[in-house]
Amino acid sequence: MNSIKVICFFLCSLCIISCSKNLDFSQIDDYVASPIYTFSLTYFKVTPSNFIDAVTGNEIDLPADVSDFKVFENEFIRKNLVKAVFNVEIKNELDRDVILQFNFLDDANNPVYQFDQINIPANTLNFTYEETLEVSTNENILNATRVSVKINLSPSVTPLEPSDTSEFEFKSSVILFIETN
Repeated sequence: MNSIKVICFFLCSLCIISCSKNLDFSQIDDYVASPIYTFSLTYFKVTPSNFIDAVTGNEIDLPADVSDFKVFENEFIRKNLVKAVFNVEIKNELDRDVILQFNFLDDANNPVYQFDQINIPANTLNFTYEETLEVSTNENILNATRVSVKINLSPSVTPLEPSDTSEFEFKSSVILFIETN
């Protein structure tokens, strides 16, 4: 019985007094969390018939597509956003070049950030565009509450056909890079 007590004591001692190194809990002070979030911005499809007035048959400009963008209302994102990468994917089956203007607007519909005009050649099926925005040099982007997308067709001597089934498809997203201490 005594030998069992000695063996138990010996095993417990090994478990309790095992090799260990002093832990450095101050390492947590140097830790920076860097989550990345992706959000869809806007999506739409239009056909040639959308550019033709149903009454007159004349070509018309489409109104801007304006969508709410409430991501920057989140205080955590506003305080910790470092960079935003905006991505656009376009499929232009139309026989016309398309001119696209992409803007971020504030509550009063004033532009807070405006992309350069994007020109999409006719019959381009895999057009991509990416723009990176450093928040430290463009803090006004944090006031954005809406996204506006305006498309116009380039002038042409060939009129659009209302029965044409080709499409212009627009997809956009934003990747937000956050850093917290």
